Amino acid sequence: MNITLQVKSKYVNEIEYISKVFFSEIVGVSFVIDFRDDLEFNTIILPSGKKIYFPNIFFDDYYLNGRLPESVQYLKSEYLSEKVPIFFGLPSVDKIDKGFKFGFDILGTCFFLLTCYEEFVNKKRDCYGRFLHAYSCSNKLKYVEYPIVDQFAYLIRCILIEDGLNISTKSGSLNITCDVDWPYDNRLSSLKITLRTVAYLLIKKKRLRCAINLVSSFIKKRVGWSYQDEYRNAVTFIMEQCETLNKKGLFYFIPKKTHSLDTDQTLLSQDANELLNEIHSRGHLIGCHPGFLCSEKTREMLNSYNIFYSELRRICGEGIVHNRNHFLKWDINSTARELNDQGVDFDSTLGFSDHIGFRCGTAYDFTMFDLKNREMLKIKQRPLIIMDASVFHTSYQYLDYSVNTEVYLKEIVNRALRYGGNCTLLWHNTHLLSDEDRNMYKSIIMREELC
Repeated sequence: MNITLQVKSKYVNEIEYISKVFFSEIVGVSFVIDFRDDLEFNTIILPSGKKIYFPNIFFDDYYLNGRLPESVQYLKSEYLSEKVPIFFGLPSVDKIDKGFKFGFDILGTCFFLLTCYEEFVNKKRDCYGRFLHAYSCSNKLKYVEYPIVDQFAYLIRCILIEDGLNISTKSGSLNITCDVDWPYDNRLSSLKITLRTVAYLLIKKKRLRCAINLVSSFIKKRVGWSYQDEYRNAVTFIMEQCETLNKKGLFYFIPKKTHSLDTDQTLLSQDANELLNEIHSRGHLIGCHPGFLCSEKTREMLNSYNIFYSELRRICGEGIVHNRNHFLKWDINSTARELNDQGVDFDSTLGFSDHIGFRCGTAYDFTMFDLKNREMLKIKQRPLIIMDASVFHTSYQYLDYSVNTEVYLKEIVNRALRYGGNCTLLWHNTHLLSDEDRNMYKSIIMREELC
């Protein structure tokens, strides 16, 4: 049975988009829209006739006028086990005669989060052209660690089930991914680089064993002996962990060097070719990792995808196309459209580089929206929830390898899964060289350890 959504006949494209994504893709219910000019409140009409009223705050007062939310309150509800940040309206769910009255704008909040609308308004970017958590409302209002859209969906789902609708329970999973920026150990390319890395490992990281292993590998490589390539071995380690869990890992490779910050070991290199074939033969997935300049230069993106499609079809044949941009670079005005035009099925770029959590307010896959042209696209976003560099890099959260960090990371995973979403994890092969890295990684991905 359908629910009916009565909404103001303003910003029709936007309302049709967010209704489809929220109700159909995330909540999992069929709906029809009834646009009205004379509404005081937007209304969700349930099959029983009960109604849920909610205000239209975002589209009336914020959309396309440069305003952003400035304060947050927290909703506590009998339907939810934890609080929900509210920044468009009041934190209330009141039971009234034949229905409910919400004090907050549920659809406007979801549109704001899923489209990353604030990045369309706030033009501040870092030296790499990225919008950081440090610049965001989610930092100012402290809500990045809450999957607000998913919490709203869970609330609506509970009310619908209570009303008699048969809605299937959503069950999330952990998506294990790796950006293979350097398939093979570039630290062994020269004596100067090796010695500099050894000094860093000893002085900065206090990792004697890693330093000794690196020196040993360098000497063996120079004299022509067999040696252990730690970067390459880490890719195998990830595949083995995935296979233990009966999961398919997704490995992203850079097709073409566009900048000095890109790898020399691109898809076309002989060494990478060997690794690609092994990944595919073991049943894992290969994705495209467009180079540093691709989000800025359409020609670079086009050339990179020409190479990627050629190699993907040679190795795997036709299949679902996965993308994640190098350095998590994203232009809110153009990147989604360009990837859509390249035939990408799923992008997984949208996580903050400097903080883990829910940049899009959700852990669900969802169809994307082009804010510049105000229309729905075909491409889906698979939000990035946790990245190793965000957690451990000195410029970002810079956490240690303590039990407290492990508990924190598991709670983010659990929060993504709790409401039926998926937790997408990015761990670089270059960040799995020490026992503490590998132990932390294994503790996160082992589902039986998740509460």
